[in-house]
Amino acid sequence: MQYIHYHNDFSVTLTLENMRVELIDEVVFYTRPRGKSYSCAYCCNTLTKINLDTVACILNGHSLEPGTLNYKVVFKLPDASYPDGY
Repeated sequence: MQYIHYHNDFSVTLTLENMRVELIDEVVFYTRPRGKSYSCAYCCNTLTKINLDTVACILNGHSLEPGTLNYKVVFKLPDASYPDGY
């Protein structure tokens, strides 16, 4: 049986002004620039759309180090240079 420390699991709600949340590809969380990171994405069911400009990220089993939580939002914007448009 695998032990999971649920006290470390948490969720974060992000509200983006003037940006549609459908364009978000992933949200990356980290505590140190070169340390471990945790990625939330729609495909992994860790990123959930709440309304037009708000998403919830569920950090489950993240293994992040203690410290100030930072994040980076990666957008999926159209680009005609690629065959699939992104």
